[in-house]
Amino acid sequence: MLVRRFLSHNALRTRFRVSRAQALIVSFPKSGRTWLRLMVGKALCTRFGIPDAKALAIDELSSRAGLLRTYVTHDGTAIEDGYTHRQLPVGKKRYAKKRVVLLTRDAKDVLVSSYFHATRRARLYSGDISMFVRDDRYGARKLARFHQIWAEHAHVPVAFMLVRYEDLQSRPETVLTNVLEFIGLPTMDQDIVRQAVRFADFGNMRALERSGRFSEAILRPGQIDDEESYKVRRGIVGGYRDYLGEDAVRYVDDVIAEGGRSFENVPSLTIWPTSDRIVPAVTRAPAERS
Repeated sequence: MLVRRFLSHNALRTRFRVSRAQALIVSFPKSGRTWLRLMVGKALCTRFGIPDAKALAIDELSSRAGLLRTYVTHDGTAIEDGYTHRQLPVGKKRYAKKRVVLLTRDAKDVLVSSYFHATRRARLYSGDISMFVRDDRYGARKLARFHQIWAEHAHVPVAFMLVRYEDLQSRPETVLTNVLEFIGLPTMDQDIVRQAVRFADFGNMRALERSGRFSEAILRPGQIDDEESYKVRRGIVGGYRDYLGEDAVRYVDDVIAEGGRSFENVPSLTIWPTSDRIVPAVTRAPAERS
């Protein structure tokens, strides 16, 4: 009963924040959202003279900076919620009149990282990884369904942009610049962009997590001496090969193929515009908060 109450409260809180947001960064868990979030936050902190300790609070930062109020959400797929692929929200009406960044990542890397989150951080799962990728609450079918739903509803937001984790790895400055422009900051000093990318690189993020720099629990290890329990775990493209056997890889690939391989042939930073509205450049500094 306590779990149900918590989930209900968590869902209501998320729904409220989504309703207030003007732009959202949406992703299935373990797709690199915290990494992108930290880059965006650091860029805003530097640009507007706000302490780095606030870098993860991009909803507050974006609002203070006079940008579109930006919020991050897993849109009903959070590992802690444990909803099955059949229970995912289908309608996207609440995202109408908003801008949406959808962050995607190779399904196999996502599922391996999700497994370690579920077993070492949230401690919600006790089976092996081969069972995990087949689990209706956490596995490949849920991931495939989530992306399929968004592919079918990409026209609902006023603007929709696809960002790939792999491009965030290979050209982070370009991706960050585009995301900042998308949420209302079209002119950004590239030195600030480079600083944000360096601040959020793997080594520094791991150090920040180990030190407990941020108040948010999302960037704390499950166990300080367990490398697999860190939020910033490996960050390697194709790292799934060290954990998934051939049978599990084949299963995930088959499920993703059955789901239509949503967004597979869509280039990163592709925008679906449904409005000619242009977000104005920021001309004022954020208001100080006592």
